[in-house]
Amino acid sequence: MIRKDFHGYLLSDAIQEVELIIGDIRNRGVTEQVEFITGHGKIQIAITELFNSYHISYNIQLGNSGVVVATID
Repeated sequence: MIRKDFHGYLLSDAIQEVELIIGDIRNRGVTEQVEFITGHGKIQIAITELFNSYHISYNIQLGNSGVVVATID
C-alpha cells in the first residue's frame, strides 16, 4: 500500500501529486491501494472529486475520517 500525507500541502500541489500517483500506477498497469492522508477540508474534497472524475473507487477510512483510501488501476 502506498501512503501519501498531504498535511502542509497547497491544494494545487496536492492535486498535482495525486494525478502523478494515478498516472504512475496506470502506466505500470497494476492495481494499487493508496492511502491519502488529507485531513478534513479542501484537499479531501478536491481529491474525492478527482477520483469521481477518473472513476476511481475510494472510501473514507473508518475511525479516521481524515484519510481517503483509493483503489487505483
